[in-house]
Amino acid sequence: MSVVVRGPRSGGSLVLTKGAPKPILSLCTSIITPAGAILLTEEQRGALLDKTNALASQALRVLVLAYKEQSADAPTSEEGLTFVALVGDE
Repeated sequence: MSVVVRGPRSGGSLVLTKGAPKPILSLCTSIITPAGAILLTEEQRGALLDKTNALASQALRVLVLAYKEQSADAPTSEEGLTFVALVGDE
């Protein structure tokens, strides 16, 4: 599920997405770090899926949070997202 909100910078918008790990991770091309967004590698993607499985084995429902910035007039697309977090919920 995604929502589009007005972005804090330059009049653009943000696509904020949450959902099941495997399909959302397949839409992510970068990952947020303390130094900023960097390219999401297949190794990192695999590690995130492993962590997802570990959380799920503890009977937690796991969601991925991701976002992307775009110009205000751009058509909404969920491709090219930046991974933010895994969330495990009871």
